[in-house]
Amino acid sequence: MDDNREKHLYHLDVKGATHGWKSRSLVAFARTKPPKGPGMKNSLSVACLALFVGICVAGAQQMARSTSSGVFTADQAKNGERAYQSRCASCHGADLRSTDPEAPDLTEGIFKFGWKGKTIAETFEQIRSTMPLRNARSLDDQTYLDILAYILQFNGAPSGTQKL
Repeated sequence: MDDNREKHLYHLDVKGATHGWKSRSLVAFARTKPPKGPGMKNSLSVACLALFVGICVAGAQQMARSTSSGVFTADQAKNGERAYQSRCASCHGADLRSTDPEAPDLTEGIFKFGWKGKTIAETFEQIRSTMPLRNARSLDDQTYLDILAYILQFNGAPSGTQKL
């Protein structure tokens, strides 16, 4: 093996097109390349790797959904409204505008500010682990998801064809 070989490190920048993804650098490929010669085999390896990473990133972007693409069904939001009215409205208000100083509004301003940048999973976990007050995790997961769907719909998110 020739001691004069150069080490090359290839980086690919991966940027997510969906809400919440951050730009990050991914070390994709490290190899040793001789300083002379056509390097066809090495070039082909790099091209194949780049194609593979591109396909993986595109697939991940297609699988990721955002609230603007409809992440809940209309029926789910309707079920969520019934559950919300019976279990949440006494504190957060029938119209999601709280009259209780201890309970936040679930519309506009503070609601959107408090959940901005969070994933649906993070928002779900926050609700499940804190609500109802002094009785967290007392509802089944589907009820929490339905209530979240209702809150999202109330705040202008469109419904889709798949349940949360």
